[in-house]
Amino acid sequence: MRGRASEGDQHGEVADMSRWNRYAPACAWVLALAMPSCGSKDAVAVSGGIGNVEMSIAQGSLVTTIQGKFDVYLELGSRASSPTDVTFAEFSLLKATDHTPVLAKGTLSVVAPSSAPVHLAPGDKTTVAFQIGDVRNGATVPAEVSQGDYQSVCGAGQVVITATIHDSASGAASTQLSSPAFTPSGC
Repeated sequence: MRGRASEGDQHGEVADMSRWNRYAPACAWVLALAMPSCGSKDAVAVSGGIGNVEMSIAQGSLVTTIQGKFDVYLELGSRASSPTDVTFAEFSLLKATDHTPVLAKGTLSVVAPSSAPVHLAPGDKTTVAFQIGDVRNGATVPAEVSQGDYQSVCGAGQVVITATIHDSASGAASTQLSSPAFTPSGC
């Protein structure tokens, strides 16, 4: 008699599990939809991009120069837990197809409107305008680059500008921003 009771209990448990298996997917969806979500990484961190790029390269008999301008767009997600300060570490000019550097010195000379970090509160957006060039006697002038850079830049076809930024809220972790691919004038 004990054996029968055990068999009955086992069949009852199997029947109960069968019902659960039938309703489990629906219950899981209800729970998933009811749970709050923090959203994407962009909702809690610094994000951005590079746009409005204008760049030209000129090859002279003695000097090759590069000049232009671009904007860096920054945004701190509205769900970020605290404000942040963004600093710009490095700018590069890279071949669009494989992201290899096209300038011999590796970095792109840029002039920022100020040297201070950009402060962002949660939900803030800002645009920072940069000029491509060097500062001499208080004025922005075209940056001198290696003679071979003319061939390297123009031979690359399309290029991108990248910016490496650090933000204080992430412990100064590096983030890379990139422009859309473009072809410099003068090639």
